[in-house]
Amino acid sequence: MNTTPALPQAGAPVHTDRRAAICPQSEFPLLAKSGNSNPAKPRKKTHVTPVFTAEEKAWMFAEAETSRDRLILLLLLRAGLRIGEVGHLQAQQIDLAARRLMVVDGKTGDRVVPLAADLAVALEKWLAGRSIGPVILSRNRRAGPRGLTARMLRLIVKEIARRAGIERRVHPHQFRHTFATDLSDRGVPVRDIMELLGHRKIATTQIYLHCSVGRLQAAMDSLMLPAPL
Repeated sequence: MNTTPALPQAGAPVHTDRRAAICPQSEFPLLAKSGNSNPAKPRKKTHVTPVFTAEEKAWMFAEAETSRDRLILLLLLRAGLRIGEVGHLQAQQIDLAARRLMVVDGKTGDRVVPLAADLAVALEKWLAGRSIGPVILSRNRRAGPRGLTARMLRLIVKEIARRAGIERRVHPHQFRHTFATDLSDRGVPVRDIMELLGHRKIATTQIYLHCSVGRLQAAMDSLMLPAPL
């Protein structure tokens, strides 16, 4: 077998051909797929969306002054809905008996989301027998029975976070990241989380998962060798 590196092609930079001979593409399949064929080239830093801690979630629920605001938090943190999906959610999409809701025509199509117990109770109380129309109604009576806009919902959650003493910038998508991370920390498979979030690709869901320090510590402890006899 001839292991002699190929000679540089005419006009090609010598340093480039040396790297090709030393680091063939077959030894860097991930770099080739990602489009970064130069191992020496630094990758662009990926922004990591912060998730809410258990304390921050408790503070926000404590500062949710109305049942409407509490329901908005529950739909974001217990069902993982996008902010626009909360505004478009209709009463007829909710099946309290089966404890599930249907997200109709979401960003990636329809999907079914099971209802957590506290969310099901909150929805039943809020709807009070109402079976049609927007779940979260606008207070503008002159506009008719409309749901809250995404802009209004953003303002509501940001105000709740401000009252809760969360000083960093709060974006509604942090609630979905928190929802996904909470499920992952409880051992829910990533493919199930992908379905709940309405993602088409598992790689998208993996961006949402943030391993907690406690979970990593438990994983490291599980690697401990047994004590010598």
